Amino acid sequence: MGERRPEAEEFIDAGDNVVVLLHEYRRGRGSGVELETKTAVVVAVVSGGRVVRLQGYMDRAAALKAVGLGK
Repeated sequence: MGERRPEAEEFIDAGDNVVVLLHEYRRGRGSGVELETKTAVVVAVVSGGRVVRLQGYMDRAAALKAVGLGK
């Protein structure tokens, strides 16, 4: 994989979870092709602020649905 640079756009409180909406920039190592995409990550946390699970989603609506905030 080439260069990957995710930038957080928004953090959404979903109880025991936080949905992080990302804007990602990527560049192919061999081809140099550049790509921009909007994705999301659901961060599941427990008491004490320890992260126990990360789940990436290419579709923001799917991430929101996974934590009960979407249709």
